[in-house]
Amino acid sequence: MPDRPRRVIYFDIDSVRPDHLGCYGYHRPTSPALDRVAREGVRFEIAYTSDSPCMPSRCATLTGRMGIHTGVVTHGERGESIRPGAPTIPELLAKSGIRTCSIASFGRHPAPWFYAPWHEVLDPAPTRHFQRNYSHEVNALAEDWLRRHAQEDFFLHLQYWDPHVPYDLPEPVHRAFYHYPPIDYPPEDLIRQHLNEYATPLSARYYRLNSVEDVHRHIQKYDAQIRYTDDYVGRVLTLLEELGILDETLIVITADHGDQQGEYNVYHDHILACEAVLRVPLILRAPRSLPQGIVIAGPVYSQDAVRTVMEYCGVEPHPNHDFRSLLPLIAGKEIARDFVVSGHGLCSAGRCLRTDRWMLRKVYHPGFWNVPPWSLFKIDEDPHEQRDCIAEYPEVFADLYRKMEEWERAQGPRDADPMLNLASEGPFCYDKQITTLDQYARRYLPA
Repeated sequence: MPDRPRRVIYFDIDSVRPDHLGCYGYHRPTSPALDRVAREGVRFEIAYTSDSPCMPSRCATLTGRMGIHTGVVTHGERGESIRPGAPTIPELLAKSGIRTCSIASFGRHPAPWFYAPWHEVLDPAPTRHFQRNYSHEVNALAEDWLRRHAQEDFFLHLQYWDPHVPYDLPEPVHRAFYHYPPIDYPPEDLIRQHLNEYATPLSARYYRLNSVEDVHRHIQKYDAQIRYTDDYVGRVLTLLEELGILDETLIVITADHGDQQGEYNVYHDHILACEAVLRVPLILRAPRSLPQGIVIAGPVYSQDAVRTVMEYCGVEPHPNHDFRSLLPLIAGKEIARDFVVSGHGLCSAGRCLRTDRWMLRKVYHPGFWNVPPWSLFKIDEDPHEQRDCIAEYPEVFADLYRKMEEWERAQGPRDADPMLNLASEGPFCYDKQITTLDQYARRYLPA
């Protein structure tokens, strides 16, 4: 057991792309608090959630097990139950004497398994839709809780929704970002192409983004919503300083998934296995235990952070846990994985294998999007996946194809793979989108 306090705050920020944060190279001031944590801690350049979207990602975080093992790879009824196999991370922390609390509305997704492992779950706005609570409401509970428990060992999970759609914060919050010039992606010619395409689900036209200016304004709002949450992360850090416990508290900052902002003509949503959705920020800060201002380049899972929390707190993992502690990697005692494999199960079904330079995508069900069964991208140079390289690099494709197939076989019988079952039944929201498109066609297209 460590001879220091065991205190952890796990900032779980919804729908944040790392390439929209200053510490990952973004030029708009979306993230001064997160940037500070990165300067004073360890930032991971390539962190992939093991599973996407919200329910599979948070299930993997709480259980320490990938969706291919828990069975949770999507939303809806197929994501409401977990295959047994191991105690959850909060359960193991609690058994070791650590006070556990989640301030989140996520259990009403509905994800009934979310409530089970904690000492307490506090809902910031229990009378509103679960996605309609705001960062200031999370902080109102968090700041009170920290004042009461600051001198205990604790694991505090803070879930912020604001970067998720809809972008409905008060207009003054958005207006602060309206004067910033357009960003490089999506470029104007691609936006115009999207505006001329059929209104597939979640596209620019589907969301009534009818001009280049509308798209730019939409992304400005996304950035403003990130900044709003960042401000409240900063307030938690300030409170920890006032309480005298900041430097002896492990700070974890990550997201459940990213968001497409133009990739495949999808705006402010997450519907394909792709870099924009699967890559998330991952930053750790604990200056009395970790180095400061370093960047780890190789691929990791964002859920490696929960295994790291366990080692930091001196808690042994269960043999069925899937993730690794990042502490040996940070200390230079281990090297990064050669690759990670991540799944996505909303509106489509697929997995990506990500190395430091390449991304291979396997599509089990494309939903409404014109994507082939296999795609290869030189992702370090093409992060928005605009050029499929399979024909150009057949030897790379063959190598990564073999690794993907071997990885899947190593996880267990194919007939137990929930992603295959999801694809055979049709991805979550697929039937809803068929209805939406039918209504659109009846209203707008000639008979």
